[in-house]
Amino acid sequence: MERPRHRLISTRASPMVEMARWIFERYGIPYAEEAHAPLLHVLATRRAGGGVEVPVVVTSEGVWEGARSFLVGIDAKSRPGQRFLGETDSEREKTLQVIDEMLALLQQLLLFGAEHPSTPQFEGPFLDRLVVRLTQERETAL
Repeated sequence: MERPRHRLISTRASPMVEMARWIFERYGIPYAEEAHAPLLHVLATRRAGGGVEVPVVVTSEGVWEGARSFLVGIDAKSRPGQRFLGETDSEREKTLQVIDEMLALLQQLLLFGAEHPSTPQFEGPFLDRLVVRLTQERETAL
């Protein structure tokens, strides 16, 4: 049996790792996961060539560290017509801009929580609040 070409170094309780698992499974990409306890995962991610951020994916081409690097790596391996971030450089650039905004907002919410003065209060599920916040920020920027 062929060994998976992607080695996922992870923690079990991470939204970004869950995204990586979902993408691997959705696109039928074989992978082997090495899950570690939070904080202790740093020993494994650093040993694999990453840092503290998960997911870390080890491929024959190199190491993808974090959600953005993972998405760029998957996109680069995608076939034309099935690109993950978009088919043109312009589409990919716009998609990455939105992803960077979402990741920055997620980081702010996770680090500071809803009590932080710059975090607006919304009712409803977390992702709904996230989309509302991004939409408001884009509208004020225009």
